[in-house]
Amino acid sequence: MKNFDQIKEKDVVKISYEQSVSITVTDAATAEVPQDTTSAQADSGAKPSGLTHYKATRHRPRQDEGVASLKGHDGADFTITPRDPARLGQVNVGDLVTISYTEAVAASVQKVKLKK
Repeated sequence: MKNFDQIKEKDVVKISYEQSVSITVTDAATAEVPQDTTSAQADSGAKPSGLTHYKATRHRPRQDEGVASLKGHDGADFTITPRDPARLGQVNVGDLVTISYTEAVAASVQKVKLKK
């Protein structure tokens, strides 16, 4: 945290933390050869945050169970449960699934007014 030395006793420090996940599906016929995983962090002086992209391919139909079986390009097998299982019918075996995970932290300091 920048300017940490400016925080004084009895100051109120508020910290917020946010997370988000998004999933993008690309048709197997038009998908580019994916990079396994990419990550990015905030630039120096910017608010702390991070972004990770993980790419996998749907490899087993399990629509009747309401889940999707994926195989990461690092060889890891895993299962995800979508919020809306009805949309699984739109994802075919072989389609590229990109999972993007973002997290951010923000902090603010509020001075406390002392009573005289």
